Amino acid sequence: MAAQNVYGDTLTATVGDFGANISSQRVDDLDHAALLEAYNGNAGAIADLGCGDGLHTLRMALSGRETIGIDQNDESERFAIWGKTVPSLKLKFLKADFGELQVQSFPPNLQIAYSQRSLNYLPYAAQQQLLKTVFDGLSAGGKLFASSGGLETEYGITYPHRDLAPESRFAMLAPDMAQKHGIQHPNCLLTSEEFQILVESAGFKAEKVWRSPFGNNKGIFTKTP
Repeated sequence: MAAQNVYGDTLTATVGDFGANISSQRVDDLDHAALLEAYNGNAGAIADLGCGDGLHTLRMALSGRETIGIDQNDESERFAIWGKTVPSLKLKFLKADFGELQVQSFPPNLQIAYSQRSLNYLPYAAQQQLLKTVFDGLSAGGKLFASSGGLETEYGITYPHRDLAPESRFAMLAPDMAQKHGIQHPNCLLTSEEFQILVESAGFKAEKVWRSPFGNNKGIFTKTP
């Protein structure tokens, strides 16, 4: 099977036409950063928003922290199997759309929020509202590890809403790019600068924001005391 990008990823089956299952193929720099934070000894809880099959949720849960995976697709059976296999895991699953989430959806003492390749499937205003909910749910000093589909990716170059203001962007990818990447859902693509503005508008302070070689946006943000 031909690679999709500079990393050698292939298009593996996913539920809901949200693109390749990247977490099953590799751990990227944002994943590494979240894992380092998870294993630093702090006892605070973790929430994985848009966890998909939950493989990275499991990686973080193996740190011993209370961890919850949240996704609109039902992965509860998979999470239950992991829980039975490793009884010491403090691992839960919540089936929910992002728009349904409230502060009470998260564990108490939430210290790490993680969202990889999910935010861009929401309109700009909905992303902003979700980020505000996450901000309110995090304990002081908690961190958000997040990525967003980039306007400078190969599919961003032909993105139909490329020339609109960020708040107005929400469209399907061009047909050839949608087929290549297995993404059959509207996207709100942003530059890395626009991504930082969006997250900071929810109250976060940017610790580090960067663009991946493929062109997606990644960032580490803090809820300052």
